[in-house]
Amino acid sequence: MRSRLSRALAATALAALIAVALAAAAPGDLDPTFSGNGWVRTYDVLGYSRQYFPKGAEHIAIQPDGKIIGVSEIQSGGSDYYFGVFRWTPNGDLDRSFGAGGWVTTELGPFAIAHAVALQRDGKIVVAGEAVCDLAGCFGLVRYNRDGSLDRSFGNDGIVLTKFPPLNGAIAFDVAVQPDGKIVAVGKRYRGGDAQNDDLWALARYLPNGRLDTSFSGDGRTSIDFGYGDDIALAVALQRDRRIVVAGIGERNRNRSEDDFAVARLRPNGTLDRTFSGDGRATVGFGPHRFDYGQSLDIQRDGRIVAAGSSSPTLIGAPRVAIVRLRRNGTVDRRFGSGGKQITNPCAERRLRADCARAAGRPDPRWRSRLRRL
Repeated sequence: MRSRLSRALAATALAALIAVALAAAAPGDLDPTFSGNGWVRTYDVLGYSRQYFPKGAEHIAIQPDGKIIGVSEIQSGGSDYYFGVFRWTPNGDLDRSFGAGGWVTTELGPFAIAHAVALQRDGKIVVAGEAVCDLAGCFGLVRYNRDGSLDRSFGNDGIVLTKFPPLNGAIAFDVAVQPDGKIVAVGKRYRGGDAQNDDLWALARYLPNGRLDTSFSGDGRTSIDFGYGDDIALAVALQRDRRIVVAGIGERNRNRSEDDFAVARLRPNGTLDRTFSGDGRATVGFGPHRFDYGQSLDIQRDGRIVAAGSSSPTLIGAPRVAIVRLRRNGTVDRRFGSGGKQITNPCAERRLRADCARAAGRPDPRWRSRLRRL
């Protein structure tokens, strides 16, 4: 009887402690139920015959079951580069049912780097990035089955490489899967000539089997130019009406505003949607001569478009978090933020100054007075 009472009291005390801990946790705090402290680091994995080193996750996707897919460049001990894909369970452990104990590597030739991941409705995993074709960069796509094995029904045994003529230099930075299974990849391609004006947005759409979709711009590929300067597409999102929204960096007024947030919308056939900002393209600057990079994108339920990224007064200056919202027609939604835009400096918050200083390699602000005395 006493042992049962002791267990009951212990259980009650444990429940009370958990309730207090949860009550004390504020929104935005690290979640201790994930890997014990809210974060996980996978820095060194062993392959069949060599050691591999992930170089930092570039993109993630969350499966319906809560498992987390992350993609990374992986470098071997021999300085070879591979597409790397990892899967973690909802509690932050490597998912041993995926690939070689939670991760896979795929060789696409020299200097292959994975930049983005998207999930299909059937659970298959599409990864996009850069590879080398005929000594020049090209879009690299790989599709995996749920268990991490290559999907041999996609492209050439699970791999698709896409060149963009005439110079065949291209990199894919993001990827999305349409409801009909077609795959859209976006990035940049080189056109040569002026070194300050040799990058264009590059887009490609593929059929579910990995072949280029010729109903998209005639051959499955298209490019977008915003004007003089280097233009790079970094994010893609899909509207319910099958139109394609892309965001990144674009320059229309280089001498006045340098790099700007750039957003374009395409019709399902790959042509620019001229009901969007007049010609299908919109640029937004956060001030004169600032370097503004749109790096992510999402579409609200009401069709408004939100793009986020960074803004900096100089190429080497400390960037600020920047965000803009557009109406469905491509005009800036002035009801959002300050005239449709917002710049935030998290490091200005007192509670984050120490973390920002450590991240930048500077002394902790709390130690400045002590350092002055030394």
